[in-house]
Amino acid sequence: MPNTYYTLGSVTVGAGGASTITFSSIPGTYTDLLIKCGLRTNESAIYTDIDITFNSESARQWRGLYAVTTSAGSSTSTGFNIAATAVAANSTASTFSNCDIYIPNYTSTAVKNISGEGAAENNSTTNFNINISANTITNGAAITSIDLVPFGGNSFVQYSTAYLYGIKNS
Repeated sequence: MPNTYYTLGSVTVGAGGASTITFSSIPGTYTDLLIKCGLRTNESAIYTDIDITFNSESARQWRGLYAVTTSAGSSTSTGFNIAATAVAANSTASTFSNCDIYIPNYTSTAVKNISGEGAAENNSTTNFNINISANTITNGAAITSIDLVPFGGNSFVQYSTAYLYGIKNS
């Protein structure tokens, strides 16, 4: 089990929002990466999915489980990598989702599998979204940059946060 975490970067979205949260120039000196975030978007919905991209790649394979209000299911795609969920504009004011995205062996040039989990809720109703995702990255390169992007051309709102940690085994 990893036991040493190092903060590699943090982003807090300022006034006016941001279409992307980016971590770049990630050093190759750790065994794994972890992203922890609290997100909200300006989409006219209760929640929105968050896409993750590594090194501006296009090779992707996503598989996910989800629960939305009263239904649950699974899905797969090669067009995006859902890694998290975010509270959107129609949710309770001033609330943010929570998410963790774990990226083991990120310096490998082999296929990499990552996992994500997140929850977004609307405190005034029974609407919520929970996702657990698995992504396969097949671009054959060590991860040196990460972009988080809300679906649908929306933006993260002010005070959305993301923290990137490098993990070393002692």
